[in-house]
Amino acid sequence: MPTKQYALEVGGPKRVKVSYGMFWKNFLVEVDGREVGRIEGGLKALRVGSTFALANGSELKVRVATGLVAAVELFIDGKPVPGSAAVPLPKWSYLFIGGCAVIPIIAAGGAIPAAIGVSGALGCAALARDESKSVAVRLTLCTAITVVAWIAFAALILAMAAVKTR
Repeated sequence: MPTKQYALEVGGPKRVKVSYGMFWKNFLVEVDGREVGRIEGGLKALRVGSTFALANGSELKVRVATGLVAAVELFIDGKPVPGSAAVPLPKWSYLFIGGCAVIPIIAAGGAIPAAIGVSGALGCAALARDESKSVAVRLTLCTAITVVAWIAFAALILAMAAVKTR
């Protein structure tokens, strides 16, 4: 059962926990170890989202945005929760996300290039949203992820070429 945890403020303790089963079923939301709500109905219901009242009077809105992949968006009193997909991506991050996402396009398909490209792009997106790290650290880590993705892709090409020549 996938589980993700989030802090309600940058650098704070991870107090919000979401977990769900296969196909986004049985979506459970907990704050400080206590269940605040469930969303039944899978991805269709999660796209609409739900709002839960917290003990301190705040409201936690939960929904799932779908695009290339589905991602959890959390809002506390209308403000994005750090680390969730609700935090807007910085403009600079699109360079790194695109740099990884282009790998399966250049490869003209294939499961392994797709896995390399999507993993790199998702890693860069997650890091870019992590405001607990400085911009310099996030830039450095996104650069490293992009370079590693391209090295992995180059290694795949070389391995395929070596097999072909045999």
